[in-house]
Amino acid sequence: TGVKVALENDANLAALAEALVGAGAGKHFVQFLTISTGVGAGLCVNGKIYHGAKGFGQEVANSIVWRDGPSLKKGSIESIASGTAITKRANDAGISAAHAGEVYEAAKAGNETAKEIMEDTYEYLSNFLGTLYGVLDPEIFILSGSVALKIPGFIKEVEKRTKEKVYDALKENVKIIPAALGEDCGLIGAACLILHDPS
Repeated sequence: TGVKVALENDANLAALAEALVGAGAGKHFVQFLTISTGVGAGLCVNGKIYHGAKGFGQEVANSIVWRDGPSLKKGSIESIASGTAITKRANDAGISAAHAGEVYEAAKAGNETAKEIMEDTYEYLSNFLGTLYGVLDPEIFILSGSVALKIPGFIKEVEKRTKEKVYDALKENVKIIPAALGEDCGLIGAACLILHDPS
């Protein structure tokens, strides 16, 4: 057709949308993380997606944080904190749950195994976010995805724990907030990719 085409991954597009017109608008260093079926991330610096040397920048799902941890990629953050992982661990332990929200509800109702699964989720995810703060020092950290946005108090709990993981001098910089653009953030990001950088 002769029409220029741009190709980008969904988490990067969502990050771009949030950085330009969403919760990170006006910020120069915006870290985005979606916690849903899997774990995806994107970093925007001055309104541009960071890709790294080979295009694999922010492919964080396989970041190993737990020796001999749960399966998928053994001990990876995706195998601990994603909705798929939370639900799988619960089902494997005999808890009937269709999604992570039901595991949270079981924990709230007093199920000890569900409590342990949610505790692992909060603890390892906040460890991971603390590491990202130490490495990247973002102005704002935006969380999206069904696990982060639909489980009551999830983001507040992760923020509280992340503050406990970083240097004292960094505590005031830890700002973890929900995404503003909802399920359309990837589509909005695709539009931003073209409209803000037509090359």
